[in-house]
Amino acid sequence: LLYSTMNEEDVVLSFAEEPCPFDCVVGFAFGTGKTNDALAAWVNHLKCVWKSAAVCYCVQWEIADILCCAFAWPADVLQVARPTPGKYLSTIGVIEVFGPDWASRSVQSIGVVAHPDHAGRCAATVRRLGWACAVITPFPLEWERFGCTPHGYDGASKQFWTTSRWRFWIFNFLATLALMLKPRRAIRGSSPRVISRTPSVSNPSVPSEEPPLAVPEHRYVGLGA
Repeated sequence: LLYSTMNEEDVVLSFAEEPCPFDCVVGFAFGTGKTNDALAAWVNHLKCVWKSAAVCYCVQWEIADILCCAFAWPADVLQVARPTPGKYLSTIGVIEVFGPDWASRSVQSIGVVAHPDHAGRCAATVRRLGWACAVITPFPLEWERFGCTPHGYDGASKQFWTTSRWRFWIFNFLATLALMLKPRRAIRGSSPRVISRTPSVSNPSVPSEEPPLAVPEHRYVGLGA
């Protein structure tokens, strides 16, 4: 019942599909460390595969700063969620930043990029606020290439609950309970439609013409102002 992990309905292996099955891709940051390097590389990889100008990319500032610095994304192709100075930007807060714009643009379907242990709650949050969504699985992402543990954690993250898996499981359990206890409300104001999904497999084959996943050569973490 808890959204602490992904289930089969959350997952879509759509990174090799053409055209992109989503109107929007939203990227959720994870802590303050190298995990976000990997997530930014994954978002960049998706954009290289899909090559669609019609897809909007909405990401938290930690991912946005890496995309602009390490991958030379123009700032005007991104929508960025930044926290109010001195305040923490929660998972639901990210959707509340982007939601009004999605509603005004009639966004129908959203692809979620997030750390695998965080992705289930991210997807549940998007759905509770009124959009159809599916998690874009980060395969074949090798976390160690980015300086993370095999499960994608950075022990130097300034958010202690994202420094190890057991810490995050405790935090995520409590955060999921809080989400379930909140009154259900929709920003969009309509029922989500169903997204067609490809079958879930643990080790998908990647087409030979697909560009390799790039690793940022220089780390950059902005100030989130």
